[in-house]
Amino acid sequence: MVTVETAVHRRDGVTFVTVTLTNRRETAQRVTVRNALPGPTWPPRRRGVSPEWDGHTWQGVLEAGERRGVGFASPTAPTGRVIELLEVERATGCRGTDVQTILSQRENAKPPRPGGRA
Repeated sequence: MVTVETAVHRRDGVTFVTVTLTNRRETAQRVTVRNALPGPTWPPRRRGVSPEWDGHTWQGVLEAGERRGVGFASPTAPTGRVIELLEVERATGCRGTDVQTILSQRENAKPPRPGGRA
């Protein structure tokens, strides 16, 4: 199970949302959350926008037991929910690496021949 905690602060016409995601499972989980406020989403910016943000949606992998903070801002005042947990699924492969990349890095990776001899 992934738990979601939120804190909302409004200052000078801007809503600041802090989300804490905690993976309580024993396996890595891919988590997708979305800003539920109408209007624009302003993700944090450090040398550009975080690659985990795409428009109003954040997606990342939480390792087993990991706790991570995610935040954004918006000019919209909150009137209800500020965040939606869209999807949680078991992450496969290594963090940030797809299966094809892993296989291409293995030397002499070949399936076994019939009869059990490589």
